[in-house]
This record gives sequence, C-alpha cells and structure tokens, in this order.
Amino acid sequence: MKTLEKIAIFLHLILVVNITNAQSVLITPQKSKISDTLNVNSFLYIGGGFPIESGSIFQVKPDENAIFYIPNWGLSGTEIITGNFYSPTGNAPQVRFESEGHSFFDIGRKGTLDFVIEYDDDPMLTITNAGQLNVRKRLTFTDAGRSVFIGEDAGKYDDLTENNNVYLGHWAGNANVEGENNVAIGTEAFSGSLGSYNFALDTHALQNNINGNDNIAIGNFAGYASDGSNNILIGSGAGESLIGTRNIIIGRELGSNKTLDNTLWIDVENTEAPLIHGDFAANSLKINGKFSTTNSVGVKIQTPMSTLDVNGSMGLKVKSGLESGTTDPDDSAGIWIYTTAFGPITLPPASSCPNRTYTIVNKTTSSLTISEFQNMLNTTQTTITSSTSVWIVSDGLVWQQIK
Repeated sequence: MKTLEKIAIFLHLILVVNITNAQSVLITPQKSKISDTLNVNSFLYIGGGFPIESGSIFQVKPDENAIFYIPNWGLSGTEIITGNFYSPTGNAPQVRFESEGHSFFDIGRKGTLDFVIEYDDDPMLTITNAGQLNVRKRLTFTDAGRSVFIGEDAGKYDDLTENNNVYLGHWAGNANVEGENNVAIGTEAFSGSLGSYNFALDTHALQNNINGNDNIAIGNFAGYASDGSNNILIGSGAGESLIGTRNIIIGRELGSNKTLDNTLWIDVENTEAPLIHGDFAANSLKINGKFSTTNSVGVKIQTPMSTLDVNGSMGLKVKSGLESGTTDPDDSAGIWIYTTAFGPITLPPASSCPNRTYTIVNKTTSSLTISEFQNMLNTTQTTITSSTSVWIVSDGLVWQQIK
C-alpha cells in the first residue's frame, strides 16, 4: 500500500467533533476522513504516536505510520497553544515538530521579541521586532529608516530612523547609531565608527574612525583607526592610523601612522618621499622624479607658443664658493661659481646630457682649466680666464659656448 494511501485527514468547516478530557480518538493506519472541523480538547493520537508532556495538543509520530495531511488548517488565539510548553508569553516556541528524544524544529516567538524558526536550538531564521530578517545568524537583512543592512550584525545599533545608510558585510557599520548617509561594504567596514557621509569599501576600511565625516576609504584597512574628516584614502592600508583632515592619499600603506593636513600623496607604497607630493593649502605640487610631456608646457600661460613658455621670471639653482678640481658641474645646479683654484673643472660628457646648459664663473685670481668646449670662434678651448664666465650648452656631441 502506498504511503499516501495510509492516512489522510481532511478538515473542512462543516461539523465540529469534540474530544473531551476523558476521551481520545485513535486513528489507525487506514484511510480516514473527517469532513468537518475537528476541535481537540484533550489528545489526538495518529499512527501510534503519543503527545509529549505538559499541555501538548497533539503529536505526529515520525514513523512509517505517521501520515497527516491537512489541506486547510490555521492556528489562532490561545486555544491551540496554551499550556506550559507552548507558552505565548515565555521563551518557548509556539509550534514544535519533534523526533522523539532527538532533534526538533520550532516555529514561534522567542519571548515577546522575535519570531524564530529553529532546528535543534539553532536559529535558522529570525524576524525581529526591529524589522530584521536574520538567516542562521550569519546573514541579516534590515530595511528600516530608509537604510539597508545585509550581514551578521551589520548596522546593529542603528536607531532605524531615516538615516539613509547602506551597510553590507559582517559587522559593517555596526556601532553607528545616528550617523547619516554612510555606505560601508566589507567585513567590519566602518564598524566602530559614528560619523556621517562616509564611504568605506573593503575589509576593515574606515573601521574605528570614531567621529570622522565625509571620508572615502577604498582598500583593505584603508583609513583603519584614522582620526579626521574629508579624507580620500585609496589602497590597502592607505591612511591607516592617519591623523588629519582634507588629505588625498593613494598608494599601498601610504600615509599610515602620519599626521597630515591638506596633503596630496601618490605612490605605489609607503615612503617618506612619494612620487607626487602636493600641498592644497599652499597650492603647490612637487614631483619626486622625472617629468616629461609630449606637448608644450606653459608656466603662467594657458596657451604656450613654444615647447616651454614662461610668462614671468625663471630661476636656476646656483652653487657658489666652489673650489675647482673638487666640485664639478652635475645636474644639481645651472650656475657654478668658483672662488678657489685647485684643479681642473671636469664637465660631464656632452652626449650624456643633451640640451643642458651651464654658466661657469671664474672668480679666482688665476685661469681655470676646464674640459674642452667650442668657443665663439668655433675652436676648442680648455681654459676660463680670471674674472670671466662662459655660458655653454650641450648639443649632444660637444659643449658649445653661446655667450
């Protein structure tokens, strides 16, 4: 005989059958049909099952004889759920399906707060009075106060007013109570933080930035334990433990454990001399490296007419008080002033620095010997007389005097 043919109980709303405390009904493994409402005031035995203690209404024993089919059935009020075990005001579940002496599956409220579906006392699904949907305590969905929280304890302490926050990830934004317009994506992103208008992306980004506002942190531990507002921190560990405001820091661990304000730093890793160093307060920019461009460059001019067009004065680094034979020209200055004669002045090979210019000044009382250059008569010259100067330029082959 097929299992579904053993027992089928159909409850329709036609006739009420009452079972008093002194009575019981045993439904054997044969086809049975009750085409009316069935009120049970005592116990209902199905397929040899027996009720558990303390006020149970009925139990379906999970064995080969227990087939219980109810097409339309509702629990309402307290008539079905009263009793010590099924207490509507205690911590016990309202409905329990139990395998005798073993695992069980509960549906109902936990105390007066949450609606819980459990298996073996392990919450599988929780709907809280605060409007949260929790899946196995690992994934929590909250949609309240125009905010959305997804993840275990994400936005846990948000006051659920109209804060417009979005937290996605385990503990993301969990300590923020009244902060507004925050977005945190990643495990513990923006956790332990109380500010507003922040954006944190990646694990621990902006975690423990207590009261900062208007920060952007992208990268693992970016802005972690930082103290400040209006910072943009991009890169793993960028700006970690940074103290300061109005900074833009891009680079792995760059700006970590620093106190900075109004600073632009860009490099691939943590360094004291980043490739790009800007000062927003002074409107200055420094490049700690070589700079080249395929277009014209204008200084204080929007449309340069030459490769380099300077609308204003120009400055060259000057080195003075030099001793010939001891200090030779290099790329550290454009003007070299010698006041002591000791040995020959050695120029770098012209082929190593095309287009470089030098002004060599002899303020000694004697002529100075120098690497050869082509003078104004286009002949080779190797001396600079006392109290004179030469202006030379490399054409890529030799040094040429231009004045």
